[in-house]
Amino acid sequence: MVRCPLTPCAILAGVKKLHLTTILDALCLTVGCSQWRDMELCGRSLSSLLDLMLNQASQGPYSAYRLNQKDPNPLLAVRRKRSRHHQGGSSTDSETDKRLKAAAESVFGTNPLPKLEKFTFKIEAPLAETEELISCSVKLSGSSVAQGLKQCVLSGAVGLPLPGVLTALTSSASNSVLVQEGCLVGHTHSPADNDENQHNRT
Repeated sequence: MVRCPLTPCAILAGVKKLHLTTILDALCLTVGCSQWRDMELCGRSLSSLLDLMLNQASQGPYSAYRLNQKDPNPLLAVRRKRSRHHQGGSSTDSETDKRLKAAAESVFGTNPLPKLEKFTFKIEAPLAETEELISCSVKLSGSSVAQGLKQCVLSGAVGLPLPGVLTALTSSASNSVLVQEGCLVGHTHSPADNDENQHNRT
């Protein structure tokens, strides 16, 4: 178990589900809190798990504000742009490459992305002109799902714009989400997240 100092977060590793409740109750007594909330987030990188938990609202393009990478004075950006214009020079990037790069950065930003090895979204939607619900699940996996999606955008391998559930991948702070009638409504537990011996869980 890793208890993150000065934060309300703890990361558990190698804990069997049978013992989870007892351990969480003991943690509540130790740190003086009333309850713990399972974020249903697991992965192999401790730093990425912390990043996803603590900076949930400042992922993707918003990480630039958290890391103070935005100009405090907008006039400075204008001056630098004029300076580059006077210096001349040309870009070898095609218009398509520029468009894809702008699309990728608008969703994922320019900073390194936290590593999330598994991401599942379940979709529930009614059939046309009926009240019957149909459901399906899409599972993504790899060394870094977010970075893989960004590379897909840069290469033009996916259609734009990306679905909202994918653009919110890092800000959802979960390995699995539920989409109902096109709206992200919450988290859904994925059976793949039960592999406690190989993953850290928050």
